[in-house]
Amino acid sequence: MEKIAEIKKAKYLGYVWYSDANEPVVILNEEYENDLDENKNPFIIEGFLVNEADHTSISIKYVDGQYIARATDLEGIVNATDKEYIASSRFDQWKIKALTFKQCWSEVKESGCLDMPVLEPTNLVFTGFKMED
Repeated sequence: MEKIAEIKKAKYLGYVWYSDANEPVVILNEEYENDLDENKNPFIIEGFLVNEADHTSISIKYVDGQYIARATDLEGIVNATDKEYIASSRFDQWKIKALTFKQCWSEVKESGCLDMPVLEPTNLVFTGFKMED
């Protein structure tokens, strides 16, 4: 997972939700780019994108006037479980049923468990959409 300051021009699957919008901008294998300028208005409140060509997932959050944007190599993920979250009704027009993610886990020693190794969630990585049949 690496911090990024821009989204390079490429074909993505996912969405971005702008601060002045009532619904997301859904991107279905279309070209998209953004410089993530923190002074630009409207700004992206949140976004999740996947570049399937280079196996990269991008997570974008705008918190306290700053972007927290990270890119994750999907091929480098180990110790993960698949998750689905039901999409809100604001995704209905695109026939998106759920958003899919990989929940990543890492092993740590837990003092409350006699220093035995336990799994802790470390990252939730967007992998795409589950579409209606």
